[in-house]
Amino acid sequence: MLYQRALDHLWILLTVALATYSQLILRWQMNEIGAVPSALSDKLIFIVSIAFKPWILSALFATFLSGLSWMVVLSKFELSYAFPFTALNFIVIMLAGAWILGESLAPAKLIGTLVVMTGVFIIASSSKGTS
Repeated sequence: MLYQRALDHLWILLTVALATYSQLILRWQMNEIGAVPSALSDKLIFIVSIAFKPWILSALFATFLSGLSWMVVLSKFELSYAFPFTALNFIVIMLAGAWILGESLAPAKLIGTLVVMTGVFIIASSSKGTS
């Protein structure tokens, strides 16, 4: 039973990992591609032109897989238990953004993330997590 619960939690980690991958790839690609044009017709052309780039497609596919993984999570845990784990995206994306993309890691970001993660821990530890 304990082994199975540990395996069930891997679905949560997979959801977080896929969502993190997606966000990092999209940010990296948008840094490479540049800003969205201001004119509406140019925006539409811009979005269509980037939508089929391989890296963008991989990020969109990862988002889709993350959604499928999340459905598995919801079949195994109460929403009130599982959902706070999605806040792991805050810390993972913040750290990976700093490490991989060179984004800033200001003290306020670290403190805010610590506050969020403390709340997640409190919520998760107060729920049974079974459905």
